[in-house]
Amino acid sequence: MSETEQTQDGSRPQQDGPRPLQDGPRPRQDIRDVWSQRVILGDGAMATMLHQSGVPIRTCYEELSLSHPKLVRDVHLAYIAAGAELIQTNTFGAHRVGLARYGLESQLADINRAAVAVAREAAESAPARQGAGHQGTTRQGSGQGFSALDTPVRSSKGQVWVFGTIGSTAGLGYRGETEDETRFTLRDVFAEQLDALLEAGVDGIVLETFADLYEMLVALEVVKSRTILPVLATLSPDAPDVTRDGVPLADAFTRMQEAGSDVF
Repeated sequence: MSETEQTQDGSRPQQDGPRPLQDGPRPRQDIRDVWSQRVILGDGAMATMLHQSGVPIRTCYEELSLSHPKLVRDVHLAYIAAGAELIQTNTFGAHRVGLARYGLESQLADINRAAVAVAREAAESAPARQGAGHQGTTRQGSGQGFSALDTPVRSSKGQVWVFGTIGSTAGLGYRGETEDETRFTLRDVFAEQLDALLEAGVDGIVLETFADLYEMLVALEVVKSRTILPVLATLSPDAPDVTRDGVPLADAFTRMQEAGSDVF
């Protein structure tokens, strides 16, 4: 789709289904202009860090953005202090399929909005450091553990982007009786979460650790039909050179690029 086919609010028209939502506030600088010039350092796992802080396994980590936002904020701040310029929202399993495991699907919109708010607060709370330095962040002090970090500091030239994360539904039993039914059901699942993230004002979307190319392409189709924000898509296949649904990785990457992924 050409740039001239965009709607007035910057979103892409959608051929079927609900009207695409207006994207949230754009960052001071479009991240695509930056990563075309240099490497951008991202963050790491959220659930692992939360578990290390004492949160039990089998907890709905995504719900903590509502009930214990400081825990989530501290993880974001730890990554920013370590140098991350791109942080992901605590929403990996915050779609209807993931939240249904805990009976929390009715709180989907609230959980996604809270996660974006917590990440945005962390991204904007680090004061700019005056003077020269790398375009990332540094840590001051020597606190032990991420919950005891001193105030993270980013360079005066840098910023921290907040990307909304959408995870795979694979392994959660969410499949229709036919391939067409599965495809349209997945579209609804991804669109519902995506809309909540866009309304909350993310700077981009991460499609994280998908094992099947089929599901990844469905997710990309949904995202590209509803927003022009940058999309970062990652595969996590079971075998080194092939996706779980049998597509060689080289072919999978080509098809993801053709489907609109900016980075993979």
